[in-house]
This record gives sequence, C-alpha cells and structure tokens, in this order.
Amino acid sequence: MALRRPLRTAISRLGTQQTGRWAARARRAVGVAALGSIALGVGALAPAAMADTAPSGTVGKLSYTSHYWPSFVSSPSAMADAWESASRTAYWGYCNTGVTPVSADGLSNQAYCGTNSNIISHLVLPFTAATDGSWTFQFGPDAGNGSELLVDGVVVVGHWYDTWAGGTLDNTSASLSYTADLTAGAHTIEVYAAEPCCDGAWGARYQAVGASSWTPLQTSPPQVSVTGLPGSRTLEYGSADPGCLVTDAFDGTLSPAAMISATSGPRAAGGLGARTATCSYTDSRGLTGSQSEQYTVVDTTAPAITGIPATRTAEATSASGASVAWDAPSATDAVDGTVPVTCTPAAGSTFAVGASTVTCAATDAEGNTSSASFAVEVEDTTAPALATPTTVAATATGSSTPVTFDAPVTATDLVDGAVVPACVDDRGTSLTPAGGSFRPGSTTVTCTATDAHGNAASKSFTVDVTYGWSGLLAPVVDGGSYKLGRSIPVKFALTGYSAGVTDGAARLVLTKLPATGSAKDATATSTANLGNAFRYGDGQYIYNLDTRPLSAGVWQLQVVLGDGVAHTTTIVLK
Repeated sequence: MALRRPLRTAISRLGTQQTGRWAARARRAVGVAALGSIALGVGALAPAAMADTAPSGTVGKLSYTSHYWPSFVSSPSAMADAWESASRTAYWGYCNTGVTPVSADGLSNQAYCGTNSNIISHLVLPFTAATDGSWTFQFGPDAGNGSELLVDGVVVVGHWYDTWAGGTLDNTSASLSYTADLTAGAHTIEVYAAEPCCDGAWGARYQAVGASSWTPLQTSPPQVSVTGLPGSRTLEYGSADPGCLVTDAFDGTLSPAAMISATSGPRAAGGLGARTATCSYTDSRGLTGSQSEQYTVVDTTAPAITGIPATRTAEATSASGASVAWDAPSATDAVDGTVPVTCTPAAGSTFAVGASTVTCAATDAEGNTSSASFAVEVEDTTAPALATPTTVAATATGSSTPVTFDAPVTATDLVDGAVVPACVDDRGTSLTPAGGSFRPGSTTVTCTATDAHGNAASKSFTVDVTYGWSGLLAPVVDGGSYKLGRSIPVKFALTGYSAGVTDGAARLVLTKLPATGSAKDATATSTANLGNAFRYGDGQYIYNLDTRPLSAGVWQLQVVLGDGVAHTTTIVLK
C-alpha cells in the first residue's frame, strides 16, 4: 500500500557505538489491536507467513541471501516481545561463509559469523499495520560499513549503494532516521546491512520503543446512515429519495446520494412499492462503511380536482324545476395521471326550484378520494300567464247586473300550474274570475295571478253594461219640427233584458245646435217630472219637455241612462 504523505527523512551522526555490528531501530505508533490473521497484542505487527530465506542476490561484488522475519527467533511470542519491548532486541544476519549465526536464545544482541567473513544481510519484514499510524524507522550503522532502509520498496534512507556496486564498503558512521504516516494495511520494511567483518561477532538490531510514544490515528470505518426516512419507513410518492450521511474522521462529513433499487410490488410500474436505499462509502484510507434501509413508496394523496363550476343559476321551466348542465370537471393524480370525475347529480339532471348541492368526486387506483361541491340554484322569477277577455258586453237588468264573462279569467304558472286569479273592479269590489255584479256603464276589471314564489301578473279589461232601449217614441222623431212654446212629450221604453227595469235613473239634457255653449238640463212642464229626470209609467219612461224657455232652432235631445251610451235625437223648434 502506498505511502500517504511525502517522505520525511532525518540523518544524524551517532559516532561509533556498538562497534562491529549494525543496529536498526524503528518506532511504531499505533493504538489498537492489530488487524490480520495473528493478533500480537496492542501495537503489535502481524507477520506474513513466509519462508525462512528468499532468493539470493548480489550487490556489486558482494553476494547475499534474503531472510524473512521471524526466521531467527524461537517463537512468535518471543518475536512479539521483541517488537514491543524497549529493553529487548531481535537480531538477524547472514554469514557469507555459510555459517549459521550462533545465538543463545534467539534474542541476544549479536550473532557470531566466524573469521574473515564479508557479509551483506538483507532483512525483509512484511507486516500488516492494525491501524493508521505515524511510524519512525531508525537504523544505526557502525563505522566502516553501509546500509539502506526501504519502506514499501522505496529507498527512504541510505546512499551507500554505489559503494557496494564498486565492491567496497562505506566507512561512514551515521544514524539513519525516517518518519512516515502509513495507512492501515499491508507494508514491508527492508534493510540491507553490509559488514566487512573479520573475526568476531557482528549483528544488527531492530528495536521498538514503548507504547507511551505512540501517536494513534483514527482507524474506525466511516459511519454511514440512510437519511430522509420517517420511522414508518414509508415515503409519499413524489417525495425526495433518501440520502446518505457519512461521518468519517479522515474525510469529514459528506452527503452523497443513495443508490435506490428498482421498485417491486404489484404497482411497481406506477412507482409504488418496496425499494431499498443503500449508502456505501470508502474513505481515502480504504475503509468502508455501509447501510441499507428498505422502505415503501405509498400513494395517500387524493387526485386534485379542477374545473369545479361556480354556482349555477337556472330559471325553472316546469313544476319539476329545470335541467342544468355544466362543463365536466377534471382530476389529475400524481401516480395515475388523469382520473375520471363523477358528479352527483349528473350534469343535465333536473333540479327542483331552490338550492341544491352537486358533489363531484375522483378516486385513484389506491382508493384515495377527493371531492368538491358547488351549488345549483333554480329560480322561479316568471309570473303566471294570465288570460282575460278583451271586453265584456252585457245588458243591464237593473242598477246592478250579474255578468258572467264570456270566458273565465285563468292563470297558468310554469312551476305551480293553474293559479286562481284575484279580480276587482275599479271600485275595489272583488269579483270572481268568472264574473260578478256590475252597475250600468263601463267598468274596468283588473285581475292578478300570483304564484307560490310571489311572481305576479296583472291584466285589465272592461265590462260594458248597457240598457236595451227603444229609442224616443212618438211624437218625437229624429229631425222633427215642433212649435216653440209648447210642451213636447219625450218618451222611451227599455227593451230586452232591460224591459223590467222600472227604476232607471234617466235624465234629459238639451243642447242648442250648433253648439255655442254647454248643454243644459231640460225643463219639464209637469210636476210629475223632477228636474230633468224621466218618470216611469205604463211601461215607459216619460218626460214632458217645456219648450218655452228655449229659442227657435235646432236642438239635440240626449237621454242619459247612466250606461255610458249617448242616446240622442235632433229636433227643430219653430
């Protein structure tokens, strides 16, 4: 696994301590139990299961054989102690004479190679770091020798390779130190140590310091959760998809999108049913956290109804009311699209007079129903149709004559049907729609029909009640000449239905022609006549006209019977 940060290297002189051997020391900083197949305790490294020796090689004119830790210790537990203890060391080495180094217990500070031995020892330390950590490697060379330190195959300290290639060894004594931040996972430490040793012991030590100097980094995987889901684990159709919340000590807080599965269920095609939201995040250290949540997309929203009419008003056309129509409303559902709208009563139905309510409802495939209402008002503002005679003519039978109309007064209303009219004469006397009693003359009759909703229609007509009469009887004839100063008997008789009338109020009125003034009442010569009134006797009406107050000329005689008819006759006085 690659180094996470740039190399940091420090080289310092240490002098010639531990002459005749190489010492390699490293500090490792971790703070939790190791990851991997072998747990060696807090801060331990888990060694790879590798062979004792690796392929041989050469550096310049010097040959070497690679060795893999833990070849030169008696047991893994002893090696664990070596790596964790500040007071104990592990050795490694190879004698180019083929002599196996001698050690009392595998943990001594040195190994004896023998006489006149030139050696290059190659130590390979593959391990798995349990956590992210800040690592410091130190390798202390003795005088007259050379070395190189590699981390994950990269030379991090040491520049003696060239002298090895030339077949000579560097006589420089130095302390090599390297610090790097490594992520949790597999790594390799390698050390090449050259020893131009003669007789005697040689060796190299790798020493780990105590846990008190370790600086642990966060090793927990990212904390990942699915967001945006209520406790019921249901989402309304059209809601935002669930999201992810990632909290990572290394990368911080992030909100990536969740991966949403396909919808399953009988209404999956419409987007309703079960889904799974999966959140997974791998941080820059390679640590992964994930969470999945199942939820259900539901549709609990009723369709939206539009186009509901405002209050509809119609005029009643019959006793049943009126047929009322309207433009059909529409409804749209988020899932089902357009859904039908049913109105009750339906458009075109007949509504009774008054206010009615129409309720329109729409139901989607999930059974969600919405409704809206509007009012229908059927009014009756039309008055009844009133039928009356135009003019009624009747013959007087007295001062009050019963008259039956030729056709009775009738009224018909669209809603109420037949309506009984109320009729009165011009004096306010009530009449029936069929007739009543009328005085002689012309009477105006007004009839009014009012329906149940107060609509009224009125209409008037006249009833003419006249006397049947004979005209003036002899000796008076129209255009006749009479002696001025004499009395003229003016007589007439009532005929027909009027023949029995004996109390008629007849008067005689005179007018000199051509008319130069107003008419005047006649003067009687008989005391039987009062003023200008006729008297009744022997089946006729008689008036004795005194012509003495008159002058010669043409005179008009008008008999006034009170029936509105002008009964006139012209005479000449000489």
